[in-house]
Amino acid sequence: MEGSFLDENVNEERTAINFSKGDIDFPNKTTQEELRKAVTDFLQTEYQEQINNLSEIRLKKVKKFVGEHPRYR
Repeated sequence: MEGSFLDENVNEERTAINFSKGDIDFPNKTTQEELRKAVTDFLQTEYQEQINNLSEIRLKKVKKFVGEHPRYR
């Protein structure tokens, strides 16, 4: 992800994003929750096929394990 918001609000090491602290709402400021939702929506849209494939693989592994170990049904 990249953009002017991140460029203006990232620390020098580029390992953390600086958000406003406290309960005060600042107009025109992106909140951590807004950024999280936007990134999540982007990733789900951009990588939907890969996510679905991994989910199918994971479900098959769980079904196989449960089939081999009936006590976990």
